[in-house]
Amino acid sequence: MNLKPQLPISEPALSWFLQCCKNARIELAYGSKSKRSLGFFQSVSKSQTGLTGKIHLYSQSNPHRLLFTAIHELSHAIVWLDFDGVVAPHGSEWKAVFTELLEFALHYKFFPEALETPIRTHIQSTVFACSGTDLQLELAFRTYDSHQKPIVLDVPMGSVFQMQGRQFVKVRKLNKRFECKELQTNRLFRVHPLAEIQPISDLF
Repeated sequence: MNLKPQLPISEPALSWFLQCCKNARIELAYGSKSKRSLGFFQSVSKSQTGLTGKIHLYSQSNPHRLLFTAIHELSHAIVWLDFDGVVAPHGSEWKAVFTELLEFALHYKFFPEALETPIRTHIQSTVFACSGTDLQLELAFRTYDSHQKPIVLDVPMGSVFQMQGRQFVKVRKLNKRFECKELQTNRLFRVHPLAEIQPISDLF
């Protein structure tokens, strides 16, 4: 199946990524949006299929985040091919491959110039392997979202908002999250700054 027309990644990055998948004998799947994941790599038995595995990418409107996710999962596939799955998923071997692929993509300007510094900073960070945990990188990607929804970070302290059908008030900033109180139960929750919400009003 030719997925090239479906993937919203600009050229020449798209052709490069697809060629990498072909060289590594990786099958590619592109499906509807998922709330749980942006993508994942699934290994398969090479003796049975002749493939290294399958990369699943989920639909999203931001082509730069999609490319970043694609490179992340491609790195898993290459490490699996090289080490036959005997190394840690986000170990030093994976980080070396991911860094090399990202440096290649940055060198050839596959990402906008505004994303170069956040990506390079991410490469050096302790949350390098964890998708969605690098707040500055996620905020940089967010500027390219076609439809930006309000997030917890956007609203001031004391604001009332709705999330997953429940109403909360934003109470205070913690180290990496915000403490929010559910109005119906008065229970306190630690909420990620990027959690999508529906603002209602200011409490104070």
